[in-house]
Amino acid sequence: MSNMPINIDTRNLPSGWIQVKLPVVADLVMGQSPPSSTYNRQGNGLPFFQGKTEFGKVFPSPVKYCSIPNKVAECNDILISVRAPVGPTNLCKERSAIGRGLAAIRPSGNIPSLYLLFYLRSIEEWLSKQGTGSTFTAISKSDIEDINILIPPLNEQRRIVAKLEKLLAKVDTCKERLDKIPGILKRFRQSVLSAACSGRLTADWRENNPDVEPAEELLKRIQEKRLSNSKHPLLPSTESLSEMPKNWCSVTLDQLSILVTSGSRGWAQYYAEKGAIFIRAQDINTDHLKLEEVAYVNLPEDVEGTRSRVKLGDLLITATGANVAKTALVDRELPEAYVSQHVALVRLVSLEYCQFIYLWVISYSHGRSQLLDSAYGAGKPGLNLDNIRELVIALPPLPEQQEIVNRVQTLFKTADQIEQRYQKARTYIDQLTQSILAKAFRGELVPQDPNDEPASVLLERIRAERENRENVAKTAKKPAANKKQRSKKAQPQLEPTPQLEPTPQLEPIQLELPLFD
Repeated sequence: MSNMPINIDTRNLPSGWIQVKLPVVADLVMGQSPPSSTYNRQGNGLPFFQGKTEFGKVFPSPVKYCSIPNKVAECNDILISVRAPVGPTNLCKERSAIGRGLAAIRPSGNIPSLYLLFYLRSIEEWLSKQGTGSTFTAISKSDIEDINILIPPLNEQRRIVAKLEKLLAKVDTCKERLDKIPGILKRFRQSVLSAACSGRLTADWRENNPDVEPAEELLKRIQEKRLSNSKHPLLPSTESLSEMPKNWCSVTLDQLSILVTSGSRGWAQYYAEKGAIFIRAQDINTDHLKLEEVAYVNLPEDVEGTRSRVKLGDLLITATGANVAKTALVDRELPEAYVSQHVALVRLVSLEYCQFIYLWVISYSHGRSQLLDSAYGAGKPGLNLDNIRELVIALPPLPEQQEIVNRVQTLFKTADQIEQRYQKARTYIDQLTQSILAKAFRGELVPQDPNDEPASVLLERIRAERENRENVAKTAKKPAANKKQRSKKAQPQLEPTPQLEPTPQLEPIQLELPLFD
């Protein structure tokens, strides 16, 4: 285990500081899991923490309790995760039972618990790399005891804690504000889509373009082309969208498509390390086609399913699972690729309106809500192909579709730029926390006071206190030991009652007992 978790020259520590191993300034209690029969959720016994699952920002929140704990952490002990993952810390708020995923560190000599907590957080990244193990990483008791701790004078420790609490509270406030941005951007994008699909986004455009050919004429041309290309019968629109602008018309997705299908069920057996790309539900969970962890498939010539080979302009819709109705547009040429049985493929009659249809389908207030309402099954919701064919769409004239797509892309580009700035700011804030902690433990965060008692004196006092406790403990054990010794010595000295002669010389004594009526 490497002994230099902090980038500081220990040969030139700040005045009054000292570097020691953890056991010099703290006691260590390794967790041990009690029998599962002692667990409960009714609050019987002590709060029980098995690992970091219940950790919060500073304090853990109990979910389970233990009536017969094996190992106990006291109030203000530092809880450190020692296995999968290694390094995260919290402060024990009350006396608690701890399982084998945790250890409790108990500071000595009035060292503030928060000082050690902040110090361990400053080396958390280093600690996370010290774990060993093939199934999951873990560190042992000896690993923890081998950790080097930088100890300033006690008064300086208190100043460091006070300053860190103040600065890190501001950092947390910044994080909380920043973390609202993704939700705001998500709502913004959906508001844009809602305005686009209802016609509000292009109301001014329609006023300036009153002579545009109505969407019914576009639909007639689409139908003529569809009849000559589609192999399945048309499902006519059974629902009319009353609230839509003039010159728009109500259609079903089936009316605009020449193919609605999904992958073959038997393809999983043809997974391969290379071959054709196999598009699965997880590849479109962001409403974009992301082939970051690509799966491949090799198809024998006699396998049914080549109908679901993906082409430019196809819509891919998740048909089953928790992310049902997520949709991606194939907006670029792909190598040979096929969809799995959990992905529906929609091939439109023409590429010229595929971008608008994609926007309609991913709009929560329009296409997405219809698909989710049609999904069947509570545990694992799913869509059948007719659910997808029957999706009702408000179709604008083609020129207005193009204007809608351009405006949405412009607004989404602005949102993307804000999101990129958010990611940079979030990374900076995360780095700022570690920078502040590192500065604190280099002795640069608060001023040193030459009048402070040096850490060496504190350590001597801790040593003396431990020796005193050990002596008290030994003294407490002596009376019990002496009592045992006296009882052992008394046994050989026991003799028969003085008035009796030694047992071998006694004659049998006949006792005459009075008789009672």
